[in-house]
Amino acid sequence: MVQQFKLQPVESKQVTVNSFPAIAIVADQVADQQQQQPQQQQQQAPAVRTLIYLIQDGKTIYAMIGASSGPDFATYFPTFSSSMQNFRRLTDADKLNRQPERIRIKSVTSATTLSQAMTRFQVPNDRLEEMAILNGMQLTDRLTAGTLIKVVAK
Repeated sequence: MVQQFKLQPVESKQVTVNSFPAIAIVADQVADQQQQQPQQQQQQAPAVRTLIYLIQDGKTIYAMIGASSGPDFATYFPTFSSSMQNFRRLTDADKLNRQPERIRIKSVTSATTLSQAMTRFQVPNDRLEEMAILNGMQLTDRLTAGTLIKVVAK
């Protein structure tokens, strides 16, 4: 991964994340050699600094990457680190067995507004604005009979 993203490791250490063995790496991505300033001025902050956690769970290795500009890295490091150190195996059956929602195309049967059509198609009130965005419309837009609209359903 370090090679893939052309990163230069600054430091690395072996850690344990909720009983999983892991490696934490701080690495920099610097500008190409041709774009770098003269040698005496290269001590500036890197263009991008990353925190990478490689967490092993059996034969699977999870890679988590937090990246920011070099000067902002210290600000974001606690958030990156906290997120990565709280990694746990997902065991909640409800989340593991969740089925994706699918976009369905529906035909409006009579002249109406987008909001009214969505209500007829049993779209919950808290998702009306989301469906308007999906359709590139406003909830108050008028629709004619036969207009096709997108509705998200399971």
